[in-house]
Amino acid sequence: MFLICAVAGAQQPGKVTSKFFPEPDMQMNTPLFQKSRGFTGYKEMMKFIEDLRLNHPDLIRIEKAGETQKGRDIPLVTIGRKENAEQKINILLMGRVHGNEPIGTEGLLYFMQQILENPEKHDYLDKINFYIMPMVNIDGGERNNRNTANGIDLNRDQSKLDSPEAVAMHAVANKILPHLFVDFHEYQPMKSDLFYISDGKVLSNPTDVMFLYSSNPNVAAPIRNAVDQLILPGIGKRMDQNGLTHQTYYTSSSSNGNIRFTQGGTSPRSSANSMALKNSISVLVEVRGVGLERISVKRRLNTVFVFADELAKIACDQAARIKDVCAQAEAERSDIVVEYTRSDNPAQEVQFLDMVKNRLITLPVHMLFSTESKPTLTRKRPKAYYILPTQKKAFEKLTLLGVDIKPTDQEVILDLECYLVISAIESSENISGMYPLQVKTEVSDKRVTLPAGTLKIEMNQRNANLIGSLLEPESSNGFVNYRVIDGKLHQELPIYREKN
Repeated sequence: MFLICAVAGAQQPGKVTSKFFPEPDMQMNTPLFQKSRGFTGYKEMMKFIEDLRLNHPDLIRIEKAGETQKGRDIPLVTIGRKENAEQKINILLMGRVHGNEPIGTEGLLYFMQQILENPEKHDYLDKINFYIMPMVNIDGGERNNRNTANGIDLNRDQSKLDSPEAVAMHAVANKILPHLFVDFHEYQPMKSDLFYISDGKVLSNPTDVMFLYSSNPNVAAPIRNAVDQLILPGIGKRMDQNGLTHQTYYTSSSSNGNIRFTQGGTSPRSSANSMALKNSISVLVEVRGVGLERISVKRRLNTVFVFADELAKIACDQAARIKDVCAQAEAERSDIVVEYTRSDNPAQEVQFLDMVKNRLITLPVHMLFSTESKPTLTRKRPKAYYILPTQKKAFEKLTLLGVDIKPTDQEVILDLECYLVISAIESSENISGMYPLQVKTEVSDKRVTLPAGTLKIEMNQRNANLIGSLLEPESSNGFVNYRVIDGKLHQELPIYREKN
């Protein structure tokens, strides 16, 4: 079996660094550069942002967004002038959702310092409310571990909310209702999967940064279009000006020697999709970095800064358009896409870095495009969903996600659509102690007696697109799939739909 060495020098040898990833000529004095090894730790970060607050008390506020599983306070840093705050664009930025991906924290600390101390950035403070969570997965970060203390991958927990860190992320989003959301991550450039297409070559992804934006078909079209037409073109141009390469995010996986690439992402369990379903213009940024330790660290940090800085410029210049996009998304009432397939290209040309010959090469790969998904099952958007009061976990999760719920105060009899489970297959993959359940249902009309305390979830609310993605039983990573709502073969589900 082919193995990739995890040593930083193997991920990016010196000759590759000097040719493709040289450091920018920049002076930086964040905590990272006060030591020769490692990255900014939790205590160093807290001291740094507290010093910023002491130096700029009128512009910066620090509050507790929640607690980690180990009892550490998760900070939320708010930056901006207090005057006319309700009229400004709200930008929510997050770093280190994965504990072994520190560059988001490093870049956000530098960005905070720049917008507070660089006079050229002070216009931002008049037009934008910045909400920054520079280190979300603090427990994982302190151990340089991807997951939280109890082993949960935070970017797979945005619909199930089994971690207090994910709850904190959504509590902040529910409170501030961001127009723009960015989650900064890192990716591993050289993976063993690439061996299967290399014909003996040692290959690496050569890109400084990849952009993952929501391909979930239930995300309102204005949100998807804004990312494609308003956000990424300007940021891509700025990356080009700074000599930084960029592309749409893809992943690779291999089975029995066959490798498949997937571009984009659709799952509501990840941050970019979840926030987009809540009508924020959302991007997940993947900087080249996992396994590199401090190689090209200034370049990687600058990549985060350039993205955040250009996003702020776009927000200032296009504030009215951005607000209009979010309002249009909230008002959209399209049918619900329950199941969908990705488009397929078995000979997509992709660029790689030949690590031995230190040159770029292009190879054909089998690529699935989440960005071009096609619906295979749709349902009319209901007027409301009803969930029986026995489903306490669903009530808890929906409330934490910011969904408005109205429990009935007495028994009611209504003509509703009900779901009968006709197929139920349990996954062999264990996700946080749970085996997902994939169901098929038959939908029929029925007069239903609903007891007092039944949860009524009206679909004329802000988060309706997220609600449909979670409550339709066949939805991947939805509440039935993730066992938040009980589902049993040949039985009626405790969810009902009220027709419009």
